[in-house]
Amino acid sequence: MADRPLLAITMGDPAGIGPEVVLKALARDEVWHAARPLVVGDAGVLREVAARCGWTPTMRALSQPSDARFGSREIQILDLKQIRVDDFVPGRVSALCGKASAEYVYRAIELAQTGEVGGIVTGPLNKAALREAGIDYRGHTEIVADRF
Repeated sequence: MADRPLLAITMGDPAGIGPEVVLKALARDEVWHAARPLVVGDAGVLREVAARCGWTPTMRALSQPSDARFGSREIQILDLKQIRVDDFVPGRVSALCGKASAEYVYRAIELAQTGEVGGIVTGPLNKAALREAGIDYRGHTEIVADRF
């Protein structure tokens, strides 16, 4: 398993489709055969989305990437604790969600810059939420370009 790349997968906007997209991707065998996925986001939000969708994946919240264990299909989440499920309404643009989603991307970039992960996969951002949070990027591409 260690021969597969460790990939940081950002959760995307907590109020958007990002968490569901990440969970659906992690339900696919080919993802686990190709990589060691490390979700960067908020464990509470990901658990809530899974429950809302009627899914019951095993998840493990981590405080640092080195705590990840990749012997099973247990979802490893680098829990940034940016936002709680009570802080936003799903489907509604929110500055808090914009800030949280940007923080996920910033942390994933840091992990790539320090060599802790071999690559980054980004969940969908909401550009309006980024603007409401005062984050002056149009999307992932601009954030990554600026940070690298």
